[in-house]
Amino acid sequence: MRFNVLFVLLFGVLCSSCQSDGLMAGTLVTKLNSEMGAVQVPIEKLVPGDTLLVYSGKYGPISSAAVIKTFRSHGPVISIKTGDGILHLSSDHLVYLSGMGFVRAGSLKLGDSLLYFDLKRARFISSVITRIGPIIGEQTLYNLEVDTWHDYLADGLVVHNKNESLVELVQFWGLSACLRLFNKDLL
Repeated sequence: MRFNVLFVLLFGVLCSSCQSDGLMAGTLVTKLNSEMGAVQVPIEKLVPGDTLLVYSGKYGPISSAAVIKTFRSHGPVISIKTGDGILHLSSDHLVYLSGMGFVRAGSLKLGDSLLYFDLKRARFISSVITRIGPIIGEQTLYNLEVDTWHDYLADGLVVHNKNESLVELVQFWGLSACLRLFNKDLL
């Protein structure tokens, strides 16, 4: 019974967090190109079938995966500045907090370290948040569903994709990680 209640609550949290999550137009995503290797492409230019550079966690840490579907929505945007750049995204979009896993962008604090891929050196590093900007206002947001690893690199930072099934999320990351992901104390 407790698991069923937990399942319903977690499913509700997942669904409610996906309504307007995404990244602002112009956000560069790392795409693999057979002729030029890894290239930066604005998120709004990606289409299903494009191959992206992705974070594969304990299995990699770097791999590739195909875009399955693209999404467009509208919502408020915040600005996260690190030592390696600025990312404009919705507060509900999931980003990889070094040492913790995926968390909502709106829960980040100054001094937190995000997982950043240094394309020139071909390695992951921690990039410290130096400024969190106010909400910019309603913007067109773009997001992707990515096969296998369900994440991608946005302006070098590891971000989660949209609309993966609850079962797959819990199987891959574990229930406790999923609960931390949404900062909910449901246990």
